[in-house]
Amino acid sequence: MRKNLFFLLISLISGIGIFTYFEAYNFLFVIIGLFVCGIFSFYKKSSLSFIFFGFSLGIFLASFSFSSYKLDKYENLDLNLLVVDKIKNQDSYTYYVLVKNENISEKSSFVSDKNFQIGDRIRANCDISWPNSNTNPYLFSYRKYLLSRKIKTKLDIKSYEKLGQSSSFFLKIKRNFRAYIDKVFGKNLSKESFLFVKSVILSEKYDKKEDLSKLGIAHILAISGLHIDLLMSFILFLLIKSNFSYKIAYPISLGLCLFYGYLISFPFSVLRVLIIYSLSFLAFLFKKGKDMEKNLILAMLIILFINPFAIFNSGFFLSFLAGFAIYVIYPKLIRGKKYSYLKKYMIFLGTLQVVLAFHIIYYYGYINLLSFFANFIIVPVFTLSLYIIFGLIFLYPILGGFLSIFFMVLDFLIKSILDVGIFLNAFKIFLIDFPKESILISFYYLILIFLIVKFKNKKLRAKNFLTLSIFIVTFSIIRDGNKPTSFQMLDIGQGDFFVLEDGGDFYLFDCGEVSYKNYSSTEKIALPFLKSKGVKKIKAVFISHEDRDHMGALDKLSREFDLGVIISNKYNKNLGKNYKFLEMKEGNLYRGKNFTAQCLENFSGDENSNSMPLLIKINGFKILTMGDLPKEMEEKIARDIDILKVSHHGSKNSTSKKFVELTSPKIALISAGRKNTYGHPSKEVLKNLKNIKIYNTQTDGFCQIDFYKNSFKIKKYVKGGFFR
Repeated sequence: MRKNLFFLLISLISGIGIFTYFEAYNFLFVIIGLFVCGIFSFYKKSSLSFIFFGFSLGIFLASFSFSSYKLDKYENLDLNLLVVDKIKNQDSYTYYVLVKNENISEKSSFVSDKNFQIGDRIRANCDISWPNSNTNPYLFSYRKYLLSRKIKTKLDIKSYEKLGQSSSFFLKIKRNFRAYIDKVFGKNLSKESFLFVKSVILSEKYDKKEDLSKLGIAHILAISGLHIDLLMSFILFLLIKSNFSYKIAYPISLGLCLFYGYLISFPFSVLRVLIIYSLSFLAFLFKKGKDMEKNLILAMLIILFINPFAIFNSGFFLSFLAGFAIYVIYPKLIRGKKYSYLKKYMIFLGTLQVVLAFHIIYYYGYINLLSFFANFIIVPVFTLSLYIIFGLIFLYPILGGFLSIFFMVLDFLIKSILDVGIFLNAFKIFLIDFPKESILISFYYLILIFLIVKFKNKKLRAKNFLTLSIFIVTFSIIRDGNKPTSFQMLDIGQGDFFVLEDGGDFYLFDCGEVSYKNYSSTEKIALPFLKSKGVKKIKAVFISHEDRDHMGALDKLSREFDLGVIISNKYNKNLGKNYKFLEMKEGNLYRGKNFTAQCLENFSGDENSNSMPLLIKINGFKILTMGDLPKEMEEKIARDIDILKVSHHGSKNSTSKKFVELTSPKIALISAGRKNTYGHPSKEVLKNLKNIKIYNTQTDGFCQIDFYKNSFKIKKYVKGGFFR
C-alpha cells in the first residue's frame, strides 16, 4: 500500500507540473485517457493504475483549481474586502484579503502604506491584475508564491472607504493574539530578539533570515515545524501531569495546536506536522500500528488535494524533506543500535543535513560546510528558547512582572543564537556557491539516499546505486559537452545587461543597473542570475559608454566576482580610475574561444555619441551592439548583420529606416523597461523594424541565442501565460 501511495504522490506532482508547463492546452481528453488507462491497469491489478490515476488527478486538480479563480477576469471593480492577514514590509504592509462581490469570493492581496488591521472591512475601487513574476530564469517568482497561498491576483486600490470591523470571532482572536504577542515580548525583549520571536511564533517574515539560511539553520524559524512539535509535546506533558488520560490529552493538545495553526495562517510546515499527528492519533484509536512513512505521504497528498499549487512553495518541499529525514531515514539508522544520546543527536542532525543538502542548493544556490556545526550548537539553545517562549505566553497573564528574569534569559539566548550566526557567517570560505541545476537532480539524489538506506542487501543496493549514477553522470556529461556559445539578454528593466557564455568563460556587454528606493536590479536580478549559472569569474566587461543604465552594476559585480578587464573606447576612460581598463581603438579585435568582438569606430560628442559600437562574430553569425549611439552615427558603421541589438532601448533618435535597410538584420533585440516614462521603444522604431523578428524584454523577458555550427536558435523566457 505504501508503495502505491508513493506512486500516486509522484505522478500527482508530475501531473500538476505538466499542467503548469502546458497551461494553454485543453487537457480534457488527456485526463479521460489517463483515467481510462488507470481503470484498465487497476482491473489487471497493476501498480501502474496508481501512476495513471495520479497523472490524471494531478492535471485535473491543477486545472480545476486554476479555473476556479474568477477575479482576474475583471479589470476594474468596486469590491468588498475583508483583511484576513498582514505582513509588515520595510516601508509598507502587504495585506491578504477575502474579496466578495456578487458571484466572487476569493482571496487577493494588495500593498499599502496604510495600517489596516486584521478583520477590517473595506469598500474599495480596484484595478485587478496578476502579481509580478520573474521574467528571467532561476529567479524567485512572487506570482507563483502567492498562488501557493491560493491567491492569483493583486489589487491596486484607487479609492477606499473603511466600513468597520468584522464580527468574526476567529478574526478577532487572530488580531488580539498578534497584539498580545507584541505586548508580551515587544516591551520585555530587545528589538532584535523581539523580531526573531515574532517570526518564530507568528511565522512572519524575518529580515535576517538569509543569514540563518546561509548557515543551514533557517529551519528553526518554520521549515521543519519544530516549534509545533515542541508545542504539542509541551501541552501534552502539562495535561498528562494534570491527570488527563492520554486519550483525552492528545486530542486537546491537537485541537489547541490546530487553533494555533489558524492564528498563524497554516504555513506548510505546520500543516505537515498537524496532519501527521492527526493520522497518528487515528491509528491509535483504531489500534493500528504507527506508520510514519505512510503518514508523511498521506499528509503530502492531503495538502496537494486542497492546494495543488503548493508545489511552488519552497517551504512545502523542504518541510516534507525534513519530515522524510526525521520519520523515515533517521529511525532506520539508529534501529537496533545502542547509541548514546549525544551520538543519536549527531546522527539526527547529520541526517537532516544530508537529506536537505541538494534541495537547499536548488532553492538557495549554496551550501555551508559549517551547517552541521551551527545546528549542533544552535538547535539545543533554540529548543530551550522555545520552551521559555511558550511558558511566557501561557503564564504572562497570571504572573506578569514576576517573569522578568525569564525574559532576560530568553533575550540572552536569542542574542546568542544571532551572534553565533553572525560569527560563523563571517567565515566566507566555508560558503560554497553552486550553479542552478534541474530539480530532477535533487530528486535523483533523494532516490539514491532512499536506496542506500532501504535495501539491506548490499549487492542490490550497489547495483541500483551504480545504475542510477551512470545514467545521471552520462546525462550531465552529454548536456554540458554540447553546450553552445550563447548570447543572453537579461531583463533588468530600463537598461542593458548582456551576457556572452563561451565555453565556460563569461563576458558582459554592458551591465546597467536600475535602482529606486530599496530596489536594485543588480541585487535582485543580475547577481542571482550569474550565481545560478555558476559564475565565479567574469573574464571581460565591454562597456559601450558611462551611463548608469549601461555600467551601473560594475561596483556590485566587482564585490561578488573576480572581475577581469573593463574594455571601452578612449572617451570612457573614467572607468580606468577604479578598474583594470583596456582601451579599444577603431579596428581592434578581442578574441574569445569561439567569438570575436571588433570595435568599429570611436565617436566623440555627448555621452550617447561616445558609445562604442561592437561587431560580435560567433560561428560566422554577426551581432551588432551600439549602446545608445544616435542614428546619424549608426549609419556610418552600418554593414550586413544577422542580429541587431537596437540602440538606446528603441529611442526615436536611433535605428533609422535607412540604417535597418543597410544592415538587414534577421533579429532585433530591444532591452527596455515596462511602462517606462521615455516611451521606449518608439512607434517609429518599431515601424522601421516591422519586417524583422523582434525580441523585446517588455514582452519576452530574458532571451537567449544559442549558436551552432550552421544555425542559431532563440529562446525567450516569457511565454505569455500565467506561469511564464
